Amino acid sequence: MKTTNDIIDGVPVIEKLSVDELGTGKHRFFFKATTDSLGNYHRVPVIVIKGSEPGKKLFIQSTLHGDEVQGVDVIHQLLPHLDPATLKGTVVMVPGANLRVCSWPPAIILPRTRRRRLRTSTG
Repeated sequence: MKTTNDIIDGVPVIEKLSVDELGTGKHRFFFKATTDSLGNYHRVPVIVIKGSEPGKKLFIQSTLHGDEVQGVDVIHQLLPHLDPATLKGTVVMVPGANLRVCSWPPAIILPRTRRRRLRTSTG
C-alpha cells in the first residue's frame, strides 16, 4: 500500500491499495484519484473489512454516475453487520465512487442526444 502522508479528518490518503498488506479489521481510506481541470485531486472514500481468515474478495461500489444514491445507504447498512473476527475473506466498499457528480443537480436528459447528462459527463 502506498500512502501520501496526507490525512483528512483522521483518515489516511492512499495512492495504491493492497488489501493483502492489511491486518484483520475495519480500515478506512481516501484514495487519491485523478485531478480535475484545476489540478485538484479527487479523493474517493474506501472502506476495507478484512476477515480473520483468508477467503474471497468482494468489491461493492456506489454512485459511479452520481444518481445511484441507494448504494451509499446499502453500504452503510451493511457495514455494522460485517465482523472481521467471523469474516472469511475481504470486503472492499466504495460508498462514493464519483463524489464530484454527486453534488450536481439530478440527472437531466440532454435534448440533442437523448442521453442522461451524468452518464456522458463523468469521464
